[in-house]
Amino acid sequence: MDEIQFTCDHSCKNTCATLHEALTHENAILQIYKNVVDECNMLDIKNYINERIAGKRKVIFSLLQMLDEMKVKSQVIDEIAGSYEKISG
Repeated sequence: MDEIQFTCDHSCKNTCATLHEALTHENAILQIYKNVVDECNMLDIKNYINERIAGKRKVIFSLLQMLDEMKVKSQVIDEIAGSYEKISG
């Protein structure tokens, strides 16, 4: 398997490049599992792959939650900074 090359640019503002990269890869893996499970006719293997699909969906949901939290926190910080600038400016 090819090694994934990624370098974070550390310019986090309302988002995170690392989490977006992880989300992209998790979605790709989920799609592979979904394609494979459709082709499988062995119940044990199909059940195993369906468990992996459920796990990937949980990971994707968790990544999306973290990205949303980052956006909200960043917006709050921006609002606080904006209020401070209005008071001092």
